[in-house]
Amino acid sequence: MKKELFLSLLFCALSSTCFADYTRAVAALQRADYATALQELEAPIQAKEAKSLYLMAYMHYHGMGVVKDYKKAFDLFQQATDQGSVDAQTYLAYMYAQGKGVEEDKKKAVDLYQASADSGDVTATMNLGVLFYLGDGVTQNYEQAFELMSSIENARNPTVQFYLGNLYFYGYGTNRDVEKALSYYVRAASYGSIEAHSVLGHLYQKGVSVEKNIPLALRYYEYAAVKGFPLAQFNLATMYADGQAGSINKPIAYAWLTKAVENNFPQAANALSSLADDMSISEISKAKTEIMELDAQITSSAVVSPTKDGTEPLAEKVVPKVGAVSSSFVPQIGGVNFTAGAPVSAPLSGNRTKRSRRMIRRR
Repeated sequence: MKKELFLSLLFCALSSTCFADYTRAVAALQRADYATALQELEAPIQAKEAKSLYLMAYMHYHGMGVVKDYKKAFDLFQQATDQGSVDAQTYLAYMYAQGKGVEEDKKKAVDLYQASADSGDVTATMNLGVLFYLGDGVTQNYEQAFELMSSIENARNPTVQFYLGNLYFYGYGTNRDVEKALSYYVRAASYGSIEAHSVLGHLYQKGVSVEKNIPLALRYYEYAAVKGFPLAQFNLATMYADGQAGSINKPIAYAWLTKAVENNFPQAANALSSLADDMSISEISKAKTEIMELDAQITSSAVVSPTKDGTEPLAEKVVPKVGAVSSSFVPQIGGVNFTAGAPVSAPLSGNRTKRSRRMIRRR
């Protein structure tokens, strides 16, 4: 976020159309001085300035210095869109898709995303690609999802990289290419994708497309589990319960299953009950201590990704070293919640499907 605000400030410094009070508002927002930011943005001279309207909408959407108000945010985003703000238009699309501040309207969301994507907006292109991948508000179309995602494949964005990994892994909308899929998963993980960590944990656990590596699988699962991903918590518990992590460790398995139950993972409750029936009183007592230690670890979020500490052997080859992960004011539609055992259980296609005539220009 700070990077985006800095770039906005730089844009204003170079632009003859940016008023001084907007520049001061951005600076105030950077230092979390929300009252000053709002005061600057509400000045009469800013009444019809698109960037100011967008920034005010953003603050109301997130409750920054004001009570969170989706309806007010929606109205301001609409005004900013009317004044030509593509960022605001993408936010409107998201709000229509989620039914926030306005009645849910997936068709309207798709139309707005498409308009923003046509203007070169990466987030809109990504979110539109996700909708086509999931068939959410549109007819599911993997070819279209692939066209959209591949048009922004160089974006340093975890969601883009993760979905490209899925598309290549399963051969959805393109030729199946497991090597490429793996590279995209590693990139996604390096950019912070929790889902990618869980998938990589599974691949290394089972030796799918990579050499089986249990210590690395545990590292990936642990990262995703600490970040709250229930499938990783369940799989990590299973490895400790079955002795895949070395010797059987029922207390740690119990602790992670407890977290998976708290996160409503479907199979966790029965697994926890079965495990508890097979544990001694002392093991249950130790498990309670493990849960408290996990709570402290989760709160601190001190776990480091294998892509960041040299553990992942592929990171050196596939993760760009220059630049930083891009962030955006615009929320991203989340990833796929895999079922236990995925991604290898999905049907595979060895043939390249017919490409859509509509090609998305690379940006």
